[in-house]
This record gives sequence, structure tokens and C-alpha cells, in this order.
Amino acid sequence: MRDILRAVLPVLLLATLLLPPPRDSSAQWTATVQEGESIQEAIRSAHDGDLILVGPGRYYENIDFQGKAIHLKSIEGPEATVLDGSLPANPDQGSVVTFTKGEQGDSILEGFMITGGTGNLRDGAIWGGGIDCLGSSPAVTNCRVYLNS
Repeated sequence: MRDILRAVLPVLLLATLLLPPPRDSSAQWTATVQEGESIQEAIRSAHDGDLILVGPGRYYENIDFQGKAIHLKSIEGPEATVLDGSLPANPDQGSVVTFTKGEQGDSILEGFMITGGTGNLRDGAIWGGGIDCLGSSPAVTNCRVYLNS
């Protein structure tokens, strides 16, 4: 046992030193995503009350708010910021934006062109090409939902 601890302890110590300190989940956090970066990754890292700003560009992603009360906002509006769901990782999850985990008015999507969605497969049917919203009432403002199926 002592040999195992001698081998593992330096690795654990190094990992502890390299990890960022935990952030206060009660403090608002603002992240900025630029073209080529993942909006979904920013959503995964976010906590309720956080703001995610998205720079102009075309983002080939299908995003899920994951029940989080966050504000996802484009910096330059729908003319300059496109969420394009035409390349889903899973063809059964082809909605561009998904709100299906009880999101309410404090889950905000603002300022995007939403296009290329094919919908999510649920109960044998396809739902919500551009936006799949089930059991949720998010705030969607200044968005254009265009050319989805």
C-alpha cells in the first residue's frame, strides 16, 4: 500500500496544482465564444445566471440548454451570428436548439439566425427542426428561425 501511495501521491499533487480553483457558483460568469469555438462547451461550463456572449460567425452546432437558466446572446445579432444545425453529431438529435429540461423565462436565447435543423426524434416522431421546446418556456428574442425542417 505504501508503494502505491508513493507512486500516486506526486501525480495527485501535480494535478491539484494544475487545476484551476473552483469558481463560486453564485457569482455571475461571462464567457465569450468566437467562431471555431464550441457554444455547447460554454453551456456545459455555465451555471444558472451566467451570460455567454457569442461573436459573429457561423456555428455548426446543435445546442442543448441542459435545463440551465443562462443567457446565450450574440454580440452582433442574427444578421451576423448563425447557429447552423445541418451537421448534427447524432442524426436523431438534429434540432438546432433544444429546450426540453424545464427551462423557463430565465433561460434566454437572443440574437441568432437558427437554420439547418432537422428535428429531434422523440416517441417515434420528429420534433422542432429549428427549436425543440418541450415542457419548457424559455425566452427567445431577436432570433430568426429559417430553413429548418
